[in-house]
Amino acid sequence: MNKCTTFFFLLFAIIVAFPSFGQIKKARKLMNLYNYSEAVTILQKTIQKNDPKTVNEAILLMAECYRKQNDMLNAKAWYRRALEGGNTEPINFYYYGQTLRATGDYQKAKAMFHHYDSLAPAVKLGSVYEAFCDSAISWQANAPAFEVKNAVALNSKQSDFGPAFYDNGVIFASDRSLSKTDDKKYGWTGNDFLHLFCADPAYMDDYYNEFKNPSPAPGLLN
Repeated sequence: MNKCTTFFFLLFAIIVAFPSFGQIKKARKLMNLYNYSEAVTILQKTIQKNDPKTVNEAILLMAECYRKQNDMLNAKAWYRRALEGGNTEPINFYYYGQTLRATGDYQKAKAMFHHYDSLAPAVKLGSVYEAFCDSAISWQANAPAFEVKNAVALNSKQSDFGPAFYDNGVIFASDRSLSKTDDKKYGWTGNDFLHLFCADPAYMDDYYNEFKNPSPAPGLLN
């Protein structure tokens, strides 16, 4: 291979790789702005290209985006893929352990925390969460002390949280859609911005059975 051919080969390789590096840079910029939903879209396209120079970095960033969105099921899958792809920095074992813990897989989480502790013993977090997993496993063997019911009318596919007694019912925050025509989205989650909702029990003063369908809280800050 002569010098001219080598030069054009290297130039071609740089041109091919540049878009992938540019997408990674753009995704990182969006993540710094907490715009994780848009970063995920860009990273998905980058991963589909399967460029060996950028794919592992994109996979790890994808895992981080889902972790920051508190989507632990997706974060778990991407951290596992990141570790399998060679992203074996100690902190990745810790984060993978946290996704396993959050999804109830305490035995695997314990193994990850134990491994993290062996890699970073001075941090102490590994041993702390390893002990937490032992406690959770032992608690699972106990008979339930309470019955937890799903308040079907109050829950949605989006984030619903922070319930409190209010007036004759409950009030809570949700990022469910208020209007099909409202296209404003929160970049962190990709869902609507938060609003306050109120709901009354289906039967007066009975907070342990069904609720009426919630509606936007009137006259309150949204």
